Amino acid sequence: MGKKDRREKKEKRKGHFGAFFGGGFLGFNLCLLLIAGLFCFAYFKVSVNWVNKTFKTEIDLGSEEINSKTISTLVNNAMSLVENKDTYKLKNLKNDFGIEIKDEMFGIDISDLKDVAISDLAEAIENKFGTISADELRNVNGMNLEEEMGDILDKENTYYFNSADDKLYNKSDFTEEVSFEYTLNSAKTQITSKGYIADIDGGEVKIPLWNLPLTVALGDFTSNMGVNTTLYDLEHSYGVTLPSFIKLTEQQKKDTTINELDGVIDSSVVADILGLKKDASSGTYYDDKNNDGIKDSGEEVSFVLNTIAGKQVQQLSKTINELKLSQVFENTNDGILSLISGETEIADIPEAIKTALEETSIEDLITKKVIDRPADYDSLKNNETTILKKDNVTKKKIYELTIPEMIDYCLELMLDAKS
Repeated sequence: MGKKDRREKKEKRKGHFGAFFGGGFLGFNLCLLLIAGLFCFAYFKVSVNWVNKTFKTEIDLGSEEINSKTISTLVNNAMSLVENKDTYKLKNLKNDFGIEIKDEMFGIDISDLKDVAISDLAEAIENKFGTISADELRNVNGMNLEEEMGDILDKENTYYFNSADDKLYNKSDFTEEVSFEYTLNSAKTQITSKGYIADIDGGEVKIPLWNLPLTVALGDFTSNMGVNTTLYDLEHSYGVTLPSFIKLTEQQKKDTTINELDGVIDSSVVADILGLKKDASSGTYYDDKNNDGIKDSGEEVSFVLNTIAGKQVQQLSKTINELKLSQVFENTNDGILSLISGETEIADIPEAIKTALEETSIEDLITKKVIDRPADYDSLKNNETTILKKDNVTKKKIYELTIPEMIDYCLELMLDAKS
């Protein structure tokens, strides 16, 4: 092809796109390049805060810390969570996503759960409730363990240390190893259980019931008195007031021994344990702080807690593993979470967001309020681009482009403009 032919082709191309680069559309391109294009570049280069400050937008991903991170960083962090769920921990959410998990919930210390891998979290939560001690429940609102069970919990259980294998046993003949977790110091002179340090004295270890898993404490205590001690006996013979969440009839209490208390706890409903009430009109749970039986402003519980409040303790592991986006986030009508299905399970959210950002059109991003609508967008959104649809023949229009396609298209326009 000669120089003349190439020049004529170039002039023809310029003529074809003359209006495309006209004043109005050039302004639109610059606007789109800055708001949409640079927002796409923000996926790799800048933060949401930078976009908001520079272009007067109001994009919000949930917290100041997460808004300060680049979208590229967030996606990479999300990918890291997906790819490393066997080692990723709750404490990592603070740095990666700006989500901070408190060390205490309802007076219960949950700081140890921050060091548990996401894949093991459901089991760890179930184990936390299943092995919790009375001492860990001292500060839980409504439990009143000091007043109601202090006389029993102040007593001690005696265990036996075998120096031959460095293990603790229920009996002096070392035939029955204890079922609870403990640690032995390097000098082999002390045992630690639930934060309590007990001396090994003549091969014996005395641990207050406060500092043993609750079911173990009461189970071992009553075993020393007789395996037939029932919940009814505790109330009527020992003056013990059972926690209000144990909703058994008098006959059921007579038929239930202390050694079977773990089964009672497993079948107890989370709302009963935490003292939550259910609002009849809305079907949601609330913390009745003034005890008036009415769901008042400020008494609402978190959306997630409301989801699990009606479940039994033994159902927590399965329930947590199956939680979906719609059950964790109350409003996903717009914003980045609106790009994915409400049926997406929690573990799949990071990957779903990454996929959605790569496949969602500019039109949908604007409709979902992920990016702002440029002033002249409606008049120019139907212009054809050089990007082809799946049929490799039909050209896409601007509003049909995805983020990666918009980046390619904007770069192409910039290169054409220079030429």
